[in-house]
Amino acid sequence: MEVLLDADKALKEAGIPYHLHSGTALGSIRSGSFIEHDSDIDLGVFRGDYNNKLIKAMTRNGFERPTQNGILKFGKEYTFYHKKTGVNLDIFLVYEDTVKGEPIYWVASFYGSCDDKKYGLCRWAYRPYVPEPVILNGHKFMTMPVSAIEDAYGPSWRIPKQFGYYEGVDQGHYTNLISE
Repeated sequence: MEVLLDADKALKEAGIPYHLHSGTALGSIRSGSFIEHDSDIDLGVFRGDYNNKLIKAMTRNGFERPTQNGILKFGKEYTFYHKKTGVNLDIFLVYEDTVKGEPIYWVASFYGSCDDKKYGLCRWAYRPYVPEPVILNGHKFMTMPVSAIEDAYGPSWRIPKQFGYYEGVDQGHYTNLISE
């Protein structure tokens, strides 16, 4: 929890609204806590809310300078290392787009078989959404809604399954990969 609270402080300091994303959102909605086997924390920031104060605010609040993947114009992801706990925190920029005539939001990831994709990244689509409040380990945060969780994990998202990012990509556990 300390990692998320330090990130919350940093993002507020930078004036960047955020929401719980991916596995962190799934755990918060499904059980009000972190997923036991999940080794990192995932946050989403809408591209229009991002500003260049992010890195300085995060480093002032206990994080090392991030690993950065992608480019700001198309699929940016930051991975920060929390110095006190050794836990990674991913920040995905959430982009607005249209695919096959339908409006979507999407985020990028860069490891595993994503390197072999058209743009050298995986793009994960969600129906447009508005973040909603959730209680996670007794603290109030904003999170992606159930509709976005369903987009990512399918209709059986309420049933816990144990897999990591690489297995999820390679074995098709995620249901929102844009085929390109």
